Amino acid sequence: MPPKVDVKTLVGKMENAERILYELIEEFEIIFSVKPELKLLEAAFCQVESRYRLITKQQETILVRLVDDSTDTEEELLLTTRKLGDKIKADFLQIALKFTAYQKEQNSSETSKSSVTLEALTSSMSTMSEMGWMSQIVCHMEEKIQSLDDEMRPR
Repeated sequence: MPPKVDVKTLVGKMENAERILYELIEEFEIIFSVKPELKLLEAAFCQVESRYRLITKQQETILVRLVDDSTDTEEELLLTTRKLGDKIKADFLQIALKFTAYQKEQNSSETSKSSVTLEALTSSMSTMSEMGWMSQIVCHMEEKIQSLDDEMRPR
């Protein structure tokens, strides 16, 4: 059985993870502000999400320990941990919403670009097809003219 870690040590680790999370959120915001390619923003979001998941697990561990050890002195620590978790969750959800909106915007932009490209390709194929029919008609007319010309030449 692993040694029991002090709850205050766990809270300290969670606070450190929180600091790192907010640094990653700041980095995400900076990257987001320049409207980058989706892959770059996705990489930053994945780091934020990973850190958020870690903090959530830490919070759960702390809350379980605090409930198991429930003493009146640790009730304040319990409330503080819950408030911290709620704040982190709210901030993470804001970032997640931003990322999702940007992702949808980029995907619809890609779709419209694909539609425009497909439309242009279809149009050029139609034009080429029409040109193909025209060239066949022209060739046919040239053959007719040649045969008429041959008929009219004296022998």
